[in-house]
Amino acid sequence: MDVDAVCAVPFDDIRADQPFYQVFAYGDDGGFIAYVPEDALMANRELKPLSAAEQAQWFTTDRHGRHAPRSQPIH
Repeated sequence: MDVDAVCAVPFDDIRADQPFYQVFAYGDDGGFIAYVPEDALMANRELKPLSAAEQAQWFTTDRHGRHAPRSQPIH
């Protein structure tokens, strides 16, 4: 959903000199937003895109097609 060139929050045990991503994770119990270092991300070829109904459940979309979590306004 978003990226910072370096870590924007203090971590003691993670390299802060790498990109960090704000990602939406979705599982059997629902979804959540996580702040993840680039070296922790892995490709998962089994994932499928969210359906339109799932997108509407978790995100708002502005007139430019940008998405944001329902809990965060789009600026």
